[in-house]
Amino acid sequence: MRRFCARLIPRLRPRTLMARSFQDEAPLSLGGHHDELFESELLLDGDAASSSPGPLSSLMPVTDTEDNPEDEELISELQSNCSLEESVPGPCEAEARISNALHGYQITRALELWRQALEDGDTISQDVMSQLVVYTADASRVDEAIEVLLSARERAKWPLTSGYDALVRQVENGAEADRLYGLMIEEMELNGTPTKRHNRLMGVFKHLLRRVNWLGETKPDAMEDCRLYFQLEAEISAVDEAVAEYEQVRENMEALGKSAEYGPGKLLVQRWYSKVVNAVREEQRAIAAGARGVDRSVYGPFLQNLKPEHLAVIALNSMMELLLKSSKQETDGSVKFNAMATKIGAIVQAETNYLSLKEFHWKSSGNKKEFTQAMKQVERNKSRERALQAMVFQARQDPDWGQRIHAKVGAVLMDIVMEQSTGEDTSTGDSYPAFSHQLANMDGGVTVKRHGTIKIDSRVKDKIQHDHQVMSKLHPKSPAMVCQPQPWSGSKSGGYLQLPCSLMRTKGLQAQSDALRIADLSQVYRALNSLSAVQWRVDPQQFQLLKQVVESGGGYGGLPSMQDEVVPELLPKHEDHDTQQRAFRYRHRARVLRENANLHSLRSDLKLKMESAERLLGHGIYFPHNVDFRGRAYPIPPHFNHLGADFCRGLLTFNQPKPLGKEGLYWLKVHLANLHGEDKRTFDGRLDFIEDSMLDIMDSADNPLTGRQWWLEADEPWQCLLTARELTKAVRCSEGAEMFGSRLPVHQDGSCNGLQHYAALGRDSVGASQVDLLPMDIPQDVYSGVMELVKQEVIQIAGGKYTRAGGGTEQQQFEQMLSKKLIPFVDRKLVKQTVMTSVYGVTFVGAREQIGNRLREKGFDEDDTYRASMFLAKLTLTSIGQKFVGADKIKVWLGDCAANIARTGQDVAWVTPLGLPAVSYTHLTLPTKRIV
Repeated sequence: MRRFCARLIPRLRPRTLMARSFQDEAPLSLGGHHDELFESELLLDGDAASSSPGPLSSLMPVTDTEDNPEDEELISELQSNCSLEESVPGPCEAEARISNALHGYQITRALELWRQALEDGDTISQDVMSQLVVYTADASRVDEAIEVLLSARERAKWPLTSGYDALVRQVENGAEADRLYGLMIEEMELNGTPTKRHNRLMGVFKHLLRRVNWLGETKPDAMEDCRLYFQLEAEISAVDEAVAEYEQVRENMEALGKSAEYGPGKLLVQRWYSKVVNAVREEQRAIAAGARGVDRSVYGPFLQNLKPEHLAVIALNSMMELLLKSSKQETDGSVKFNAMATKIGAIVQAETNYLSLKEFHWKSSGNKKEFTQAMKQVERNKSRERALQAMVFQARQDPDWGQRIHAKVGAVLMDIVMEQSTGEDTSTGDSYPAFSHQLANMDGGVTVKRHGTIKIDSRVKDKIQHDHQVMSKLHPKSPAMVCQPQPWSGSKSGGYLQLPCSLMRTKGLQAQSDALRIADLSQVYRALNSLSAVQWRVDPQQFQLLKQVVESGGGYGGLPSMQDEVVPELLPKHEDHDTQQRAFRYRHRARVLRENANLHSLRSDLKLKMESAERLLGHGIYFPHNVDFRGRAYPIPPHFNHLGADFCRGLLTFNQPKPLGKEGLYWLKVHLANLHGEDKRTFDGRLDFIEDSMLDIMDSADNPLTGRQWWLEADEPWQCLLTARELTKAVRCSEGAEMFGSRLPVHQDGSCNGLQHYAALGRDSVGASQVDLLPMDIPQDVYSGVMELVKQEVIQIAGGKYTRAGGGTEQQQFEQMLSKKLIPFVDRKLVKQTVMTSVYGVTFVGAREQIGNRLREKGFDEDDTYRASMFLAKLTLTSIGQKFVGADKIKVWLGDCAANIARTGQDVAWVTPLGLPAVSYTHLTLPTKRIV
């Protein structure tokens, strides 16, 4: 029918035909642009445009100068093909009526017809529904447009992007922006597959962000309470704040001579910053002048949108953050050159995209052909200035530069940083490069393939790591969100509004990225989106208590002291002191200096977390999640989240309260007992403990800082205080505890999950009984079990019963002396971290450091801490192997498998039950070759 009408319409002469009244006096509707042609060219009877379309009965020629036989023939053919019974079924009638009403701009009539069609069960096509949303939204009838949109979404096969775009144009305040953002988030979750239609929806989403940013700048009062605008500002201000701080320090050092206020690390980085800014400015001038250079015509347009200061901050901070993080995780502390360059390029694009948000009237064609032609003009040196301007504009509007451009942009910035960043040898005054470029083997020596790596000089690393003024600013600014995160729809698409983030923390492993690109991750997306959609809040009363403790000096409840320890002076050389006294004073002084440096770091971390919490007060907040290479989910915000330190968890509750119900009070009490350290009792025993402590619990809730302070005795004091306050309010609820609306999350944890998996894999009944996989009368404690083995061995050695083979007489005597000192220090907490991480591949060095830290916390003799931690690490790892024989055998077998795979130059890879491909980089590495 439509094809026939399309053939007929071009042959009808204007003003020769009219639509005679049908049974319900309506014009012929052919749909689409043909309707528009009819309405503009045909004379309609009376108010036929407002009537409902009916079947065609006749087309009557108007008396005019002449009749056209061909027209009459076509009209007859049309009449014969348009019978009442067959041509226009019910649903098409409803569509045609709605379409005609819309073309007559009769929105009310169209909405009435749409509602009637829904009641009658008629099917309306998605095209007509989309038109209805657009026309209704353009008429500023937003609520009704959203009503139609929600109804259409239940039946639609793809997003109504034109409808969303029309709604974006009508946004005038924060409430409307937040409401539309919520609708689009729901749409993205329904249509998460990265198809062309989904990409169009993402384009509309970017349009919404531009609209919100423009309204925030032009109508700040209207956007005052807009969560979307608040989040956008929080994300895009990171680089600006860093630039402002660098410039302030430079001003203080140059104009005011305040360099003494800054540590050596801060002074070093500040010197680099000034040099890098000047070098980037020279590079931008060379690009604008058309100077030749390697790949300059490729990366040049993408460097011209940002100021030199912004590019310098991105490159410097990203390189230091990645290298210092790698030095804590990898043996050699290096980072792959390509991975680092790509990440820096992605951050540059994110900052560049922020500029496009400010250009509300976005008219970029996105035409890659024009961009390619402009690049050719630059290469031919024709219309260079104009072509470069076109490419710069295109780079600012392009939503995805691609990995190649990211790598090129990041590489040139890295080269500039490496050229300008040097350290100085204090003994000789000579300078040395702060960063070095090396070549490392790619596949364990199977082939000659090598890749570039970047490494930071150890002397520079020490200066920076011990300067909290630098370290506190290096971490990426990934705050908690005040609006729901974008649903994940790709390995690089999801989470924040503007900040770049990845679905997986791949550590730059290309094989992992390739595997993600071809995998079906729909279940992973769904899981992460569910975690990210949980809304939290910062408890205002708990925050004020924490702030009061910090302002009063800290030092209890697990918080660091706000005051340094007094550093003892060295003994004067001219006084009569023996060598041992001098050595003791020197070691004591060194210990105090280390503790003060540690306090500086802890205070900076506490300040950063409290600033994050204070900024989020009064908001419902979200934590976007991603996964590590094993598939374990983590919140992306690194500082303040619900998996952080005790005081962080002790500040967070769910935003929406829910009645406790019949069993809620029971689990609230169990949770409080667990936090206090009674988690190894039976459930009845935990309830008895809470009932016996109710007076202390209520006292802690009413007078946390001035009462008996029962909460400070807990293993997790701040979470214990928060739960005590919640339990007290529930017990005192006038409507009964069951009706009390609680916001508190109640934790459920396994007994050393890693060992549980090993016991299950090996069908190890002995190991399973130690980690609560088998029914037991009371909860088992694997940590206490290992601790008992270690303590028994220490007591035997202290008594002269040396059971271990090896070691000479002097070694045995030393270990006997050491064991006597260690007996009172061996407890559950000493071995817990090592036992917990043993199943995740903790090394002997790692175990030694863990146990050494616990000994220092307990005040063990600093002179013997290193040797004592080595001694206990050996005993602890041996005891774990004795207690979990099955787990140890499986671990050895898996290690042998990984080693054999590594010898072939392949990665160890597997797929999780959710369909997530995991790739572990297990190549055997050969010595690196330094090339710079």
